Amino acid sequence: MINQTDPVLLNSLFDIPPDTSPWPEQEYQKLSTKSGNPSGRTPVRPRASFISHGQSLTAPFGRNLTTYQDMLGIYILAFTVPEQWFYVGIAAPGRSPEGVLNRIRKHRVKATGSHVGTGASNGGVNHTDRWRVFAPRRYRYFEENRGADSLADAWLITSEPPADQMTKRHLEEVEHSIICNENDCLTSILATIPGWHIDAPVYSLNSRGAPLPAEFL
Repeated sequence: MINQTDPVLLNSLFDIPPDTSPWPEQEYQKLSTKSGNPSGRTPVRPRASFISHGQSLTAPFGRNLTTYQDMLGIYILAFTVPEQWFYVGIAAPGRSPEGVLNRIRKHRVKATGSHVGTGASNGGVNHTDRWRVFAPRRYRYFEENRGADSLADAWLITSEPPADQMTKRHLEEVEHSIICNENDCLTSILATIPGWHIDAPVYSLNSRGAPLPAEFL
């Protein structure tokens, strides 16, 4: 369905500092805008040790991130801890397009349940519903195993359609097809990830994905 890149470990492309701030309750609270109106959710914890979402993925010495900063198209993030999870996203053209790099920086923040706002409930990244299920499970896994979460298990796959197909509508159609695993396209893509267990359960971080198990909720 798409011509995608080979999977690449996220930490081979970027420096990924772990968030060492404590998160004892693994809970979230409503975000507030400058006007005081609610606008999404953020974790109830101190500000991330890497401070901002822009510092959540940085360039290794001597590497230029322009390729991913300017890239538009389809991207897939896959994780193997604590279970196999995936997210399918798009970076669409527009008046002020947001490239793949900025998109995956936000997902990196959500994956570790990091708070990058300027105050307890101000600013930062909106942690949407399924990420609020995934991140606490991931946090507890690393807490129990006494390790720092630098997303060493995270894989990135990208696809840049031809210019005549680079429209938001087309990208959304492809995104939907992958999430729904039409013609086993998602299964085929994930099978290219080294060590991915095709016969094991796989959970979607997309809100339109298959329902999550009741014990996760």
